[in-house]
Amino acid sequence: MLETTDEKLDFLEHIEDIILFDDEMWNTVAGLSKDNSGEVRMRVAERLFGVTDKRSEDILLRLADDADYLVRCEACTSLQMLGGDRVAEKLMQKTNDAHYLVRGYAAMSAAAAAENESPTEKAKWKDRFTALLDDPSEWVEIAALYSLILIQGGEAYEEALAGFINSADCHSRMFVLTLLDELLEKEKLQDRERIVKALSARLADEENRQISMKMDRLLKKCRES
Repeated sequence: MLETTDEKLDFLEHIEDIILFDDEMWNTVAGLSKDNSGEVRMRVAERLFGVTDKRSEDILLRLADDADYLVRCEACTSLQMLGGDRVAEKLMQKTNDAHYLVRGYAAMSAAAAAENESPTEKAKWKDRFTALLDDPSEWVEIAALYSLILIQGGEAYEEALAGFINSADCHSRMFVLTLLDELLEKEKLQDRERIVKALSARLADEENRQISMKMDRLLKKCRES
């Protein structure tokens, strides 16, 4: 029986092939998803990423409404691997969450889920992502631009996203670099030269060493791809 938080986290760290769990093991995971520790609940949501099982979906849909915003973020991220109306409805709902991180992760997860959907489905999400461009949080606006590029592309969105590389917030700059790297890997960037110019101009003035190193690596990838 799992009693301490460390024991529960260790269990979640080492479980494998969760999709093959028997009912007893699934009951254990479901029980941990209701644990008093937010860290445990968050780890449950994280471990359910990629598990396409109704029991996983039920747990993640509940955790998407958890009191802890970090748990909600992880649940939204894991929901991107599941389809269906219930998941789409929940992610749409969470793009209105009180916490900006949840709104952003919900948008990006919805975009990942809708990436290969029909034009009708994408159009529904385009309207929502476009509305998020007016979000009071810069972080959410960045997430919305990434989401729009992912589901339909567009040089105007790329230019706007690259523009945030000059944000006064170092966290926003790092976030932009991470998303540009993902879009490059997915071959979603239409105007790489524009991205290279934006990154090169910023690199000359970047004082954060971690960011400048990541920027330099991304520049090399853009030029080599």
